[in-house]
Amino acid sequence: MKRILAVLVAVIAAAGPLRGDNFVMKNGQVVEGKLKSWDEAKKTFTVIVDEKGTTKTFKMNDLKARFPGKTTWERRAEYLAQYEKTKKPAVKPTWESHQTLGKWCKKFLLPEKGLEHLRMARQLRVEKLVGDIEAGKIKPDDELDHRLRIAKWLERELGLFVESKEEYTIAYGIKRVLLGEEPSADLHYRLGKWSQEIGLEDMALADFERAVALNPKHSSAKDAVNRIRNSTEFKLKMLGEEYDKYGRAWHISVAIEEGVDKKFIDGWKDRIQGLSEYVWNITEGQFYIADCEIEDNTSEGKIIVEKGKLDWRGMDNKEGSGVLAYCAASGTPSWEVHCPGITGVSVLAHEIFHGVFGLPDEYYQNPMCECVMKSAPNPQRLCDTSNHIGGGSNRGPPGSEGKTCWQIIIDRPEFKATPKHPNPLWVWAEGGPEKMVPAKTPDHVEGPRNVGGEVRWQRLQVKEPPKTVFMILDN
Repeated sequence: MKRILAVLVAVIAAAGPLRGDNFVMKNGQVVEGKLKSWDEAKKTFTVIVDEKGTTKTFKMNDLKARFPGKTTWERRAEYLAQYEKTKKPAVKPTWESHQTLGKWCKKFLLPEKGLEHLRMARQLRVEKLVGDIEAGKIKPDDELDHRLRIAKWLERELGLFVESKEEYTIAYGIKRVLLGEEPSADLHYRLGKWSQEIGLEDMALADFERAVALNPKHSSAKDAVNRIRNSTEFKLKMLGEEYDKYGRAWHISVAIEEGVDKKFIDGWKDRIQGLSEYVWNITEGQFYIADCEIEDNTSEGKIIVEKGKLDWRGMDNKEGSGVLAYCAASGTPSWEVHCPGITGVSVLAHEIFHGVFGLPDEYYQNPMCECVMKSAPNPQRLCDTSNHIGGGSNRGPPGSEGKTCWQIIIDRPEFKATPKHPNPLWVWAEGGPEKMVPAKTPDHVEGPRNVGGEVRWQRLQVKEPPKTVFMILDN
């Protein structure tokens, strides 16, 4: 404790503006803030916890570890100042320039500004297309191909799915005009084939069904309807769209604070894919990681691999004892997981459940819950009313006191559409969640795992989540 006191005194005495800190408390709570003062007589310290200057006071004896760094709001303020001073004035009235600035804003904690510029990029690109057609630079018959390019660009590069759907719909309308025929079963069948060729199976299905409605004996259309409705690819796509609609398909990023090689990045791809499957199993097929951006030489991401710790297993040391990882701003949109380079999937799951759901730790009690929120090695499950053990000094979001982890999740407004536990669509494999297999390593890098299960959704047996889509930004 004397060492911690000395560190706190040194920080307070430092000249210039205070740096942000993450204070890891013994009860598992992580407080993001700026150290304001400490009271030697009372053995307490006071922390500024938000941009409004709100303060909270903690006992020194409750502090487990402290990790220095700027707070989320300090970094956001710096990026906003940089945006207003240099970035925004320099943007050119072209779609390429707005696209670049929009991506920068999204990466550097300014999502609203980013969305604004990405939508402007779409507007300018469409205006350029229309202008080029009017000027004779692009033939009217070629507008269809250009609309499809814009739609794919919006979807795959900018992540503007609503706007992409609008462009696909416009392209569909152009195709319908180009066919120039009266509505018939054959016309809708050809429209369906065209939609299917460009990957719009939902629109294709609608046209094939229109064809069947107009001509119930249209065998080709009937076969097409059956093929699409019964295809695994189509069902998985619909499953993904449903999950994304209700915030159950996660979009995360990994920031590696120093330059690394391809092998290290590939290792993190495998780790995130394993994490997605781990989360899928713990939540009984209700959440997974849809896409993940991995970038080195940066500090901006949801999962931050800290500099100088690439070959470490824990935050305190290479051996992986003490603090293995920690989550700041738990349960808020600004959550961040800080970790070393060799982090176990079960450890990441524990921390990311702090971040996304605001779940509290459950290892300050004896006996502990059989839950991923207990100490490592932890089981691949969440506690519910059947096995929750209360009585710990854990802290979750306001109003969560005494609740099971599952209840905390479904009480969050953004996850109201999450089915209650147990998931009626989920079927455990033989042995169920109680059957555990040995850890892959003697320590808690991975932790024990159970045998998993599957989601039986629309007559589709999904034994693992849709594969995570990766974007690698190698600096």
